[in-house]
Amino acid sequence: MDKFYCPECKEHRRIEAVTINAECHQTVIMENNELRYGEITIDDGVLDRFQCEVCGYMIPDETDDPEKNLIELLQNQIDPVELELIKYKRINADLLRWIIEVKRLVQQSIKAQANRPDRKTLEVVNKGCDKVARICNNLIEKYRNLI
Repeated sequence: MDKFYCPECKEHRRIEAVTINAECHQTVIMENNELRYGEITIDDGVLDRFQCEVCGYMIPDETDDPEKNLIELLQNQIDPVELELIKYKRINADLLRWIIEVKRLVQQSIKAQANRPDRKTLEVVNKGCDKVARICNNLIEKYRNLI
């Protein structure tokens, strides 16, 4: 992976290495009354940091080895699309549990109605409906930002 997800740009970007205390050399020639610069060679210098190529967001590094830190960051980085898929898988698991619970409550209500079609049956059905409503409200609260 040659790009990282920049938390500032909110997109995948290339990374720049910023070097300090470097000595640069470049040949200069005059052509048609204009200066033309040749290829740059860089001697010495110290790697200072890595940053986003576009916005300059500096990749945090609390170590003495920025290259090793960058490798670990890129290896452990989760793609935002994958992160969304993980969220949706969790939502689907919660919804599946909810569906199973609703099915169980409905089956319980049907059995209660078949066994004793009286006032007690109505209480069991109402309790089941109340529980279903609570489950729905909990799911809505939990996933409100995704709805």
